[in-house]
Amino acid sequence: MLERFSGKRERPALPKNQFELACPLCGSVQVEPRLVQTTFCRKCGEHLRVDKTGRVVASARINPVPSSIYPAMSETEPPAAAHAEAEPGLTGSERADRPGGGLLGSGHPGEHREGETVSKITGRNRRSVPPPAAPSQGGFHRMRDLGGSRQHYFKEIECFDCGNRHKVGRSARSATCPACGGPICLDDIEIDGNTSNPVRTRGDVFIRKTGNVQSSELRCRDLKLFGVLSAAIECSGEFLVQATGTIIGEVHCRRLVIDKGSDIHFMNNIFAEEVEVRGRILGHIQCSGSVSIAATGLVQGDVKARAVSLEPGGQLDGAMNIVRAPVVSSMVPPQATAPVSGAGP
Repeated sequence: MLERFSGKRERPALPKNQFELACPLCGSVQVEPRLVQTTFCRKCGEHLRVDKTGRVVASARINPVPSSIYPAMSETEPPAAAHAEAEPGLTGSERADRPGGGLLGSGHPGEHREGETVSKITGRNRRSVPPPAAPSQGGFHRMRDLGGSRQHYFKEIECFDCGNRHKVGRSARSATCPACGGPICLDDIEIDGNTSNPVRTRGDVFIRKTGNVQSSELRCRDLKLFGVLSAAIECSGEFLVQATGTIIGEVHCRRLVIDKGSDIHFMNNIFAEEVEVRGRILGHIQCSGSVSIAATGLVQGDVKARAVSLEPGGQLDGAMNIVRAPVVSSMVPPQATAPVSGAGP
């Protein structure tokens, strides 16, 4: 009732974790958290510090001479109040006689000397100090600001030794299994020579035409073959073949693509979820999905799949079994027992 007749409204009480902070230079009042230790005035841009007793002190009072860390004033000469605090031994008249001691820049207040241009220092001449730059954010925070989720920042990998699955950052190049402590390589590998070492990585593998791999196993995500390969293959992604020769060892992959112009002989069975043949292949295929044979494709061997697509001109020389249930196969690749024969194009 009193507010209605008086026309004054009481300001609502601030929360317990906030308080009103007054700038010592311009007198502007702003609301800050109680645990704040340093902030900027939203009106004049002055850097403010809050001590343990709750007293607000401006950086210009602590450091009278502007510096690159806390630039308080834009003028070349600090104000008279700063000189008074910096030189407490001088009297008022002595400070006024010193250059820059008065409000008018030199001489006594309200006076100026001949041949000198004097301008009064006002609040308009002060330069507002911009707020400090935001700290550099991590990849997850940047992705979150762009609309990405936490799932896009991580990827799931599987240990080669124990099969434990866990998540790591997408930018990681190596990891350690938390279950067995085994190392896991996440780099992409490019082979341009002869090697007999087992290749185990959760990245991609690219074998050039001059590459020759003769090892017990090759495990990766995506595999592109243009050279010679003799190993048991396990790919969690796509296996692209554009070469001529013989591959020894079982092949386990999600998608197998035999490119046009390829002529490959698989000594052991092929287990895949999807097969696309655009070249010539000799071997037995067990597919849990569909097998597609293009017009330039030729398959010599038995095919067991849930669906077979044969384009006009494509050839299938072997038994074709259409099954309803997905083909179940062991994901442990056997050891290679014989050397490779053939060479890349």
